[in-house]
Amino acid sequence: MVVYELTHIFFRDPDGLVFSPKNLGLYYSYESVQQAVRYFSAQPGFCKAQDAFSIRERKVSGNIIDDTVFEVLVYLHSANYEFETEVELGLYVDEGTAQNKLIKYCGDNVPLVNARDLIVDKIVNKRIIEKREWTEGFSIID
Repeated sequence: MVVYELTHIFFRDPDGLVFSPKNLGLYYSYESVQQAVRYFSAQPGFCKAQDAFSIRERKVSGNIIDDTVFEVLVYLHSANYEFETEVELGLYVDEGTAQNKLIKYCGDNVPLVNARDLIVDKIVNKRIIEKREWTEGFSIID
């Protein structure tokens, strides 16, 4: 099955674009994600960068039950966050499968997950489909 993920990628400040991704939810249909874009386009912060929305299809492994999926991520970064990257390992319908995918990735990449000067966050997020995230918008603090 495919769901649609909505992300807002950047905002503008006096110096230009600032990379500041915000996950705004997963949606069952293209029409539903378009409704979410319209909603967020009127919210604080988002309304000032209406060209920063990104919609992408994400495959879900299995049949979704109770509008719930489990997202598996590995977030790698230096202590000062000058280096950071994220490895997406997929969306799964049950937490056990998600945990097993995370364990397999770490086992397949032992040198990486044990690399010197690298912090590795192993993440399984429970995400609810059709639940809007960041509904209050955001503000930029100088």
